Amino acid sequence: MKEEASRLSSAHQSLLALKEGHLRPVAEPYHGVNGQECACPFFNPVTQACAIYPDRPLDCQLYPFVLVFGQTKKRILLGLDVQCPFVQDASNEEALLGYGEYVRQFLEEKETVEAAARNPGLIGNLGETIFPLSPLKGLTEKLCQATLFGDPPLPSFSLTSLTLKDRTHFSEESFVPMIAFQDLLHFYWKKEGEVLFIVAEQGNHFFMPIPPVAKRLTLELLAASFNLLDALNQKRMSSRIEGLSEENIPLAEELGCTFYPKSPEYFYRRTDLVELAGDAYKSKRSLCNYFVKHYPFTLGPYQRKDFLACLSLFKRWQEKREKKTTDPYELALLEDAAFVHRRILLHGDALGVEGKVVKVGGEVKGYTFGYPSGHDTWSVFLEIADPGVKGLAQFLFREFCREKKEFPFMSAMDDSDLERLRRVKESYRPSFKKIPYVATRRPT
Repeated sequence: MKEEASRLSSAHQSLLALKEGHLRPVAEPYHGVNGQECACPFFNPVTQACAIYPDRPLDCQLYPFVLVFGQTKKRILLGLDVQCPFVQDASNEEALLGYGEYVRQFLEEKETVEAAARNPGLIGNLGETIFPLSPLKGLTEKLCQATLFGDPPLPSFSLTSLTLKDRTHFSEESFVPMIAFQDLLHFYWKKEGEVLFIVAEQGNHFFMPIPPVAKRLTLELLAASFNLLDALNQKRMSSRIEGLSEENIPLAEELGCTFYPKSPEYFYRRTDLVELAGDAYKSKRSLCNYFVKHYPFTLGPYQRKDFLACLSLFKRWQEKREKKTTDPYELALLEDAAFVHRRILLHGDALGVEGKVVKVGGEVKGYTFGYPSGHDTWSVFLEIADPGVKGLAQFLFREFCREKKEFPFMSAMDDSDLERLRRVKESYRPSFKKIPYVATRRPT
């Protein structure tokens, strides 16, 4: 940035001008960014010291954290360069994560946002070695003209911002997805007697991700929910309530709502997924057997020491998926998934989410996370398997199901309206599917 260069001595300013910016390719690299080996003109490779350390520029202060545009160019993100040797050393993980949160807060400060906005050259592209950690609200609004979240609702609405500490008020079925998507949506809640209202915000629009939680959903509760949403949305657009069951549709119709189905949630008999018996599961069974026969593997519980290895695996998986699609919707889902996986990898224990990791030759090649979503169902929430390891995905899914003997049913969540995912979930022969509905009502 110009204001940073002005703080340097005249000699250092001359050196900076000669080198055409801070970074240049050299034979002995300082550090790599997005796979490019670079060196700073102020870095002495002999002494391993920086000549201008007290006045080093912002991008140097941030590294290994970097500012990048998201894949869809609609968000500015705080990223982490996983190629940095400090990042690759797992013993530095706690310090790294703590500093990362400090950096995120610093980048959301008004003065920092204004300075970075004046110098958009600080913001790079999401390269192969950069893992996205979180969207940056201020810079996204400033440079992408996109709104992540608005101002908090007025106190008169008595809504509380959702945090990990609020877990006792929720079931795992509702709490885990909300915390997982907290980088993408802002969640609020309030309780009135025995009724729990949950509100989500995205781009200054409020909606309910699930109907009010009560012993029984009544017309009065549904009307109260829409009235709350209409007030929050200031009657600018239709309010909506997601997650309604088919039996709730008559109530929505009575309120004059329109409604439509979302992609179904897939349910399976657990024993079917473990036994993989019969011709219907012949290919799945064969793939599991192939993996067991050909790979030296271990299967164990996820531990925090696996965090960075799982991040790197997700990044490789994400890049392969991105190369196979040009669909903007699927690309946006892949970008969103990075934030969801990071949160689960970080906060799984606090959420009551259980994870398993498969290592081949000591290297993490697959992981999965799930949680109980009712007295008879276990939900497999996340699963990543290295596509280069034949049979791993089928093996990991089967073994996770094998352990959940107390649950007669397994849920594989929905298919996100992706034909590829639909085919995979259908290939496991679901026992039944549940279709959630969305009800919308135009403000009066």
